[in-house]
Amino acid sequence: IFKNAESGAYRLGHGVVALAEAARVGGGLVAEARPAMRRLNLKLRETVYLSVREDEFRLDVDQVDGLNEVRSVITLGVQCPLYAGAPSSVLAAAMQDNELNAILQRTAPRNFDYAAFKRAVQTVRRRGYSEELNNVQRTGAISAPIRSRSQEVIAALSISASLDTFLRRRKELLQGV
Repeated sequence: IFKNAESGAYRLGHGVVALAEAARVGGGLVAEARPAMRRLNLKLRETVYLSVREDEFRLDVDQVDGLNEVRSVITLGVQCPLYAGAPSSVLAAAMQDNELNAILQRTAPRNFDYAAFKRAVQTVRRRGYSEELNNVQRTGAISAPIRSRSQEVIAALSISASLDTFLRRRKELLQGV
């Protein structure tokens, strides 16, 4: 549940939407993306996940687990900052700079490197995808935008693998996205 700071009104967030989508048989973003996620998973054998923007955060709403013995697992429904991770970079790159800057002012840590993040966002905008290594969790991910019919970025589709696998198969994973 989110409270609009200006109006004081409350609304349900994407976490509820993710739960509802899981229970639904019909359409929706998750249902539309699921077949492509399964195809990528079967082809690459790595974890594939779907993320959306939820106000000031990224929310991972669906995943197809990797088929390898060592695989990346995503916790669904947890709010992640828009400055952390490959899918966050894709969602941030789709935003207007003034809106993104305002969110970062409210959510980024004090020692946040704004200049480095802005360079990373520009790289995502130029390449059309994001790739990031997480040395703490020992994973790597590649994310690409999912666009609506009007070309608005509505989600990010990501492939995640253990760091060793990611570094060894980077080119193949990039071709998958």
